[in-house]
Amino acid sequence: MRQLFLFTLLTFQMATMLSGQTPSIVDTWSGALNVQGQKLRIVFHINQEGDELSATMDSPDQGTKGIPVDGVRFEENVLSLAIRSIGFSYKGEMTKDGNELKGKMEQRGAVLKLDLKRGGGSKLKRPQEPKPPFSYIEEAVEFKNDSANISLSGTLSHPKGNGPFPTAILISGSGPQNRNSEIMGHKPFLVISDYLVNNLGMAVLRYDERGVGESEGNFATATSYDFASDVEAAFAYLKSRKDIDAKHIGLIGHSEGGLVAPMVAAAHEDVAFLILLAAPGLSGDLIIVQQTEDIARASGVAGEALEMMLKQQKERMVILNEHTDPEKAEQKLRSHFYRIEEKLPSREREASIESDAVLRQAKTMASPWYINFVNHDPAPFLEKVKCPVLALNGALDLQVAAKANINAIETALQKGGNQHYRSQIFPNLNHLFQTAKTGLPAEYPQIEETFSPEALKVMFEWLMRQVRG
Repeated sequence: MRQLFLFTLLTFQMATMLSGQTPSIVDTWSGALNVQGQKLRIVFHINQEGDELSATMDSPDQGTKGIPVDGVRFEENVLSLAIRSIGFSYKGEMTKDGNELKGKMEQRGAVLKLDLKRGGGSKLKRPQEPKPPFSYIEEAVEFKNDSANISLSGTLSHPKGNGPFPTAILISGSGPQNRNSEIMGHKPFLVISDYLVNNLGMAVLRYDERGVGESEGNFATATSYDFASDVEAAFAYLKSRKDIDAKHIGLIGHSEGGLVAPMVAAAHEDVAFLILLAAPGLSGDLIIVQQTEDIARASGVAGEALEMMLKQQKERMVILNEHTDPEKAEQKLRSHFYRIEEKLPSREREASIESDAVLRQAKTMASPWYINFVNHDPAPFLEKVKCPVLALNGALDLQVAAKANINAIETALQKGGNQHYRSQIFPNLNHLFQTAKTGLPAEYPQIEETFSPEALKVMFEWLMRQVRG
């Protein structure tokens, strides 16, 4: 899924403005929002150039830095920050010692306490992240996708020696992902790669998605079919290497990567195995509606508010089912969102329309990737997969509902005659395979664990049978 954010304030760009000045406010100020019981760190960097103040904002837990703030005032010991394009504001009063700001943030009618202290805050621990020097080889590689005329860059990790090594290609989830599938301070693909090379003696290829990191191409215009062609290019590249066992090259895909992997395996019978991590088994429109409901319920939304939310989301899915042309879909979605805006209280409506929220929402949902995902059914591809399949998910996954999608994957494999599959749902794991309490995306950065050791062990034991007999 496109990675979920709690606040749209992390997706804007704006100019810097100033009203008021004072040297004493110039510093780094950090604090944390309490969102449904989860902490989301916020950091403001306030600077002064000449007579003007400016500010940028970081959200470390969401991997976002340097967001410009377009309204900064510090008058009578009160700091005011404004991000008008999304209706966001902050106001905090400095304490007598000058080291704290006591205040609140507001966005679209939601008001949350946000106290700030001087300093950048503490760095979250990531105990599973491997550190060099490694006992194996980390090789920088580049391979060409001829159909797209782009080169993709990555890292091939493999044991010392000549091989040939059984190999796995890691396929990341949606959103622009680097070779480590880095998200909210976690590097799950680095952890998985290190574990498999060390414990199984196999090679692992992970790469920057097109348009990300050192890879060429345009991520914004790509769909799952384009990402499948990138995996095919990686597969062909590995088969050309003498140190890789061409008969034992498999695919490990997370989230959307678990949707892409069967697309490749369906077209290439020499794919040796699939591991599907939190993979879609249902069509995209069903997943999005279920995701909306699960996250809303876990966030405390209920009753008429939940019913209205789901009704509106289903209406959007119908629009995208009926209109696959991006321009036509955008027009229909604009009308849909404007009708919703008209029913909002005047204060919220004014802020939303002023910020062109309607235009942004419509454009995002009418993108080629989103339209393709909504209308994509994994079943026909899964039915053609003949290699062994391991499908894993967490019961606390609020982005790809575990039971419904695992069942759909199994049904499709059975229909295609594939009896070489195994599935497992872990009771306390979330979408990222972390041991969690709620499964909410806001919890991801707060958890120190990057990837469940229990899930890694299940992958290892299953792979041992596939690549070591």
